[in-house]
Amino acid sequence: MNREAIYSGLFALVSSTPGVAYASRRMKALQDVAPGDTPALFMEQKGESVTTRTRMPSQWTLNVDLAVYVATGANDSHLIPASVINPILDAITARLMPPVAIGEQTLGGLVERCRVDGAIEIVEGSQGETALAVIPVAIFLPD
Repeated sequence: MNREAIYSGLFALVSSTPGVAYASRRMKALQDVAPGDTPALFMEQKGESVTTRTRMPSQWTLNVDLAVYVATGANDSHLIPASVINPILDAITARLMPPVAIGEQTLGGLVERCRVDGAIEIVEGSQGETALAVIPVAIFLPD
């Protein structure tokens, strides 16, 4: 296992998502992101788990959160934050969960599969003209 190659591969995949103006592997609080830097994407390593099995290789899972921030700006009261964040969420989830005919997302053969795994949290409008979404990602390593 080469953790840095795996995390770098995931970041390269998602940071080039159309519509993302700023991307970083260093998480920032929503209030610390300048409106001009949005839509912004942040990747945070959340932990790792290992399942040990008798006389079989251990199964490793790496967990990551992808946070997407958008700010529509006070100048456009008709622009709904969700209308900005939804296409970005569509693009990220499509990269992580390709059609069945294509197979699994393997980050260029680095992992067995990498996919959205869990509930996507979305907070829209409670911060005024900003919205935030957190996408949980699980990376499964081969036996």
